[in-house]
Amino acid sequence: MDGEEARLLLFFAPGDVEGFFREGGKPARTLEIPPPDEEFLDRETLKAIAGKYGKEFVGPPLPPKD
Repeated sequence: MDGEEARLLLFFAPGDVEGFFREGGKPARTLEIPPPDEEFLDRETLKAIAGKYGKEFVGPPLPPKD
C-alpha cells in the first residue's frame, strides 16, 4: 500500500557497511524522491556486492508495484 509515510528498520552487524553503500549506491540528483525512470542496480548485483562486504539479504523480497 502506498502512503505518505513509511517506516523501515535496518540492522547491520557487524558494522563497517559503508563500502557496500559506496559501491552499490549512487549520489542523489536532488533532495526529492527519485523519478520513476531512475535506474538502480538489480537485486542479484546488489547481493554480490553485499557478499564482498560480508553482508547478506535475508527475508523475502518485496513484491513489485503494479
